[in-house]
Amino acid sequence: LFRMDVGRQLMALCVGVSRRTYFGEEDGMGNSDLHQQVFTDMEKLDFEGLVDEVESAIKAAVNSDLNLTQTDTFLANYAKITEEMRPGFARFWKSNKLKIIGAISENTVWSKQLEGVSWRVDVVTHTSTQEELQHPTAVMELKLSDNENINFEMDCDTAGLLHKKLSAALNSLENA
Repeated sequence: LFRMDVGRQLMALCVGVSRRTYFGEEDGMGNSDLHQQVFTDMEKLDFEGLVDEVESAIKAAVNSDLNLTQTDTFLANYAKITEEMRPGFARFWKSNKLKIIGAISENTVWSKQLEGVSWRVDVVTHTSTQEELQHPTAVMELKLSDNENINFEMDCDTAGLLHKKLSAALNSLENA
C-alpha cells in the first residue's frame, strides 16, 4: 500500500477544498470523500478540524494575495497545519493561486455588463440662432447585458472628460 507524505496529503486536501469552493465541483469533494481519499488514518473529528483550517487558510491567502515567500510565516497561525504539511500548502498555492483568483473574477458580477457602444456626432444645421450651430454633440448608446440601452448626449468638454477618465481606467487595468 502506497502512502503519501503529509505534505502531499495536505496538497491533495487543498486541491479538493479549492475545487468545491472556487470551481463548483461537488462530486467526490465532500469531507467524507476527501477523508477516505487523502487522510484515511486521521480521526474524523481531527480531519474536520483540518478541513476547516484549510478552508480558512485558502480564503485568507486569497484575500491577502499571499506571496510564496511568506507561506511559512502565514501558516504559523494555523495550528492544525503542521510544519511537515506546510510544503504541501506552498506547492498547492504556487500552482493554484492564479487559477483560484481567475475563478473568483469570473464568478463575480456585481451588476449589468456593457456589451456594446455606439456613437455619432450631431450637428445642428437649421436653427433660429447662430450660437446653436457652434456646438456639436456626441450621442452615445450603451448596450447592456440585460438588453437595456442607455442613450445620452454630451458636448465636447464632457467628451474630453470622459476620455480622460476612461484613459486613466485603462492605464490602471494595464498596470494591475
